[in-house]
Amino acid sequence: MTEMPTAVPAIAPSSEALAPDTAYPTTGDTGIECRLVALEEKASFAEDLIDALNQAVARQQQQIESLARELMRLRRQVSELAERDSAGSPGEELPPHY
Repeated sequence: MTEMPTAVPAIAPSSEALAPDTAYPTTGDTGIECRLVALEEKASFAEDLIDALNQAVARQQQQIESLARELMRLRRQVSELAERDSAGSPGEELPPHY
């Protein structure tokens, strides 16, 4: 059978860790550079998260397709068994009084 999907790890840092007023100075060129670095870090984390989510969605799609094929196979099997059961020989049927 197929393996169960794994949880996507939380890789984005908290907004508190990258807040410009607490982690970086906000005055002058250094402040702007630090804020730019912080935004670049956030964008990088967001890209990593999007990639992880895309991989999870792709795995889940494969699992859905596999399960759909398995369901179709089982439905055919049940249908075949039902046909065999209903097409049993008349000698095997019990009389009406049973």
